[in-house]
Order: sequence, then C-alpha cells, then structure tokens
Amino acid sequence: MIEDYHYFSIAEASEPIRRKKISPAELVTGCLKRIEQLNSVLNAFITMTADQALQEAKKAEQEIENGQWKGQLHGIPTGITGEKRVLDITCVFQQSTDWHLKHQLTNNPD
Repeated sequence: MIEDYHYFSIAEASEPIRRKKISPAELVTGCLKRIEQLNSVLNAFITMTADQALQEAKKAEQEIENGQWKGQLHGIPTGITGEKRVLDITCVFQQSTDWHLKHQLTNNPD
C-alpha cells in the first residue's frame, strides 16, 4: 500500500501510475480509507461512490497495462464540487458560500 498517498500532487501520483509502480485501485483504496478516517469530522463528502470509484480505477489500471495511458489524470481519483447532477449523482457545494455570492450580486448591482 502507498504511504502518504494523501500528500501526493497529481504529478507525484501520475508518474508512478504510468510506470505501473502503483495502481489506480491502490490509490483509490488509500483515498477512500483517508476519507473514511476524516469525513465524520470534516463532512467534506456528501455522496460517496466507493464501488464506482474502484470499478473505474480497475478499468484505468487495465487500460494502462494495455499501453493506453491517457495522460496525467488517468487513474487519479477526483472529487466533484458544485451543485450539479453528474452521472445521476447529486453533488452539492457549500451552501453558505453560494448564498453569500448571490447576496453580494443581488445587493451590489455595480
């Protein structure tokens, strides 16, 4: 298992994935464990799609094994922010920030 994976930049995670030194599934598993450790305190994730994330990681891993590396984000887990429907999953951003922005735009027309 990767140590300190949660401190990796995209470049630091991407290169070992491309070289097959770490797998996308391993990285996703590590990220999911970190989320599990901290989310009850941070409340950063509303909807978790762990099974889908692992499935996509395994797909990326297979593509990379077959020489079909697609670039630095291939195999990198991501989180979605914003109030949008993404692949039939509702994703919500921090409402107080949204309210503040709408309030400023409404009350300061300049």
